[in-house]
Amino acid sequence: MSPRIVLILGRIPRIGWAVAQKFREEGYCVAIGGNDTDIERAEKEGLLPLAVDVGQINSVEDAFEEVKRQLGIPNVVVYHAEGLAFPQDPADPFSIAPAALLEDMATIAVGGYTSLREAVSGFKALDRTGGRSLPKAFIATGSVMSCDPEDLRSTWGASKAALLNALEASAYRYGKDGYRFYLASQIEVEGDPHLCPVINGDAHAMAYWKLTEQSTPKDDDERSDWPLDDDWNVWFVSDGTLIPAHPLER
Repeated sequence: MSPRIVLILGRIPRIGWAVAQKFREEGYCVAIGGNDTDIERAEKEGLLPLAVDVGQINSVEDAFEEVKRQLGIPNVVVYHAEGLAFPQDPADPFSIAPAALLEDMATIAVGGYTSLREAVSGFKALDRTGGRSLPKAFIATGSVMSCDPEDLRSTWGASKAALLNALEASAYRYGKDGYRFYLASQIEVEGDPHLCPVINGDAHAMAYWKLTEQSTPKDDDERSDWPLDDDWNVWFVSDGTLIPAHPLER
C-alpha cells in the first residue's frame, strides 16, 4: 500500500502546526509549506519543511512535486491560507485598493485552486498505483463569515467565496470517485454561529483528522452517494466535534 502522506499549505503557526502534529501522531508522513515555515523546528519534529508562497502558482506546483519526490503523493491536502486587507474608510468597502483584492485572491482563491488541481491529479495517480484504499481528502480552513460579508472584510470574503465555489464544484464532480473536499469552519458552540470564535489549533487538528478518517473509501454504492445536502460544508466547535452546518445562504 502507498504511504499515508499529508501536505499542509499556507499559514503554519498555530493551526498548521497543530494539524501537522496530529497527523504525525497518527502515523502520517507530514510536509508543511508556507512563507512562515520554521524549518529548524520542522526538521527536529520529523516533518518535511517547504518554503512556499501560496500566492504564486509555480511555488504551489513545485511544492507538490517536491513532496512527491521526497515522500510520495499526498492523499490528504490541507489548505490554510489567509489574507485580509482593511479599508481606509470602514464605511466604504471600496476604499480598499484593487491591488489588495488581487493579493487576497492570489493567496486564498488562486492558491487554493492550484492546490485543488494538484491534489486531484495526485488522487487519480494513487488510484492507478496501489493507493485506491487510502482516504483522499482536500480540507480548506473556512469561516462562516465568508458567507456573511461586511465592509471590513470585503476582499477576504470575495476570495473565500471563490475558494468555496471551487470546493463545491470539486465535491460534486469527484465525490463519486471517492474523493472528499471540505470547507471546515470553527464556530461558537452556542449563540450566533457567525460570531468569530477564539481560534483553537487543536480543535482544527481533531476535526481535520475526523474528516480524513470518514473519507476512507467504502464500496462503490457509497462513492456515488456523496455529497448530500452540502456534506462538503463542515462546522466544528472548540473541542473538534463536527456538527451539522446550516444550509449555505445563496
